[in-house]
Amino acid sequence: MPWAGVIPGVSINDLTDPEKYDRLSGNAVLNATPVTVAKLEALEATE
Repeated sequence: MPWAGVIPGVSINDLTDPEKYDRLSGNAVLNATPVTVAKLEALEATE
């Protein structure tokens, strides 16, 4: 996919377990992926 190289950041593939998949369809299981949401403090400017 061309967008993967254009937009930097974490991909869902980095967060999910490749061994978890739906046995009936063979699709990846994305439900119940544990995440942590936290407020970011202001970053100091670097020179």
